[in-house]
Amino acid sequence: MLNPDKIKEKEFQTTGRGSYRADDVDSFLAEVSSSYEQMFKENGELVKKISLLANKVEEYKKDENSLKEALLAAQKLADKIVADAKEKIKSDLADAQDKVDGMLSSAKGEAADIVAKAKNEADGTILQAKKQADEILGTVNRKVTQESLAFDMLQKESSDFRSKLISMYKEHLNLINDLPALAEEKLAEIEKKEAALAPKEDEKPEVEPEQEKIDEPDEPAENTEPEVIQEEADEKEDDDSGLERFSLSDIGPADEYDDISSDSRFDDDSDSGFSLNVSDAEFDDEDDLTENNSVAENDSSDDDSGEADDDEDDEPVSFKSFFKKK
Repeated sequence: MLNPDKIKEKEFQTTGRGSYRADDVDSFLAEVSSSYEQMFKENGELVKKISLLANKVEEYKKDENSLKEALLAAQKLADKIVADAKEKIKSDLADAQDKVDGMLSSAKGEAADIVAKAKNEADGTILQAKKQADEILGTVNRKVTQESLAFDMLQKESSDFRSKLISMYKEHLNLINDLPALAEEKLAEIEKKEAALAPKEDEKPEVEPEQEKIDEPDEPAENTEPEVIQEEADEKEDDDSGLERFSLSDIGPADEYDDISSDSRFDDDSDSGFSLNVSDAEFDDEDDLTENNSVAENDSSDDDSGEADDDEDDEPVSFKSFFKKK
């Protein structure tokens, strides 16, 4: 793949004396190299941002699964509470009915035994048994009413809890749907910052044309070489200063959408979305050293080329050294 270093180090084989101007070709190659270098840096930043957004999407997906599990657990708990309440009510009704049946049977038996002795005593005993039965039925009815009220309250609490969980789940879904819009806003801000840095790059000092060196042969070549190296170092510092102003933390999630789950964090075994290798898009000071060395080598080759014969024109040389020799 074509990169800035390959563009800078590209050499052409000559076919005769001067087909193009050296200054025009070198200027064009410098412009192409600068554009490619800027594109590589921007591509690296975009890859990092995409990776961060993908990780955030995975995190919100995990939160969604946690909410689903919590909702299912709450539903199971509510169903269990309702089933237990119904079972208890049935058990209490059965016990009360058994007691009533037992007391009625006892009263009837006693009344049957006493009928022979005294009708009046039998009537009194029957009335007393009926009174006791009414009291027991009243107690049972009160208990049934209390259990019914408790059951209604449990149903209401279960419904409120389920509604709250559904509302929280919808809020998280809305947050996930708004992620693309938030990402576009952050990218727009980044583009504005880069546009603000562009004028600074246009104001960089220009290197003096090589033609001036040819017109003034008495001036030593070593006096111009440090100036070119210093200007290239200044350009590198200007490019790095624009990158230091921006951090990936600027596109973090808003505080108002903080995670409510205590387990919504990345595990060592969890899928982290996707990872991208951006090592090819990173540049360090070694590029500047290589570029400076190439400038020094070109200057030294210019001095040697003046002593060479015309028979060596067919060998591969750089544009700068070729046109200087001519």
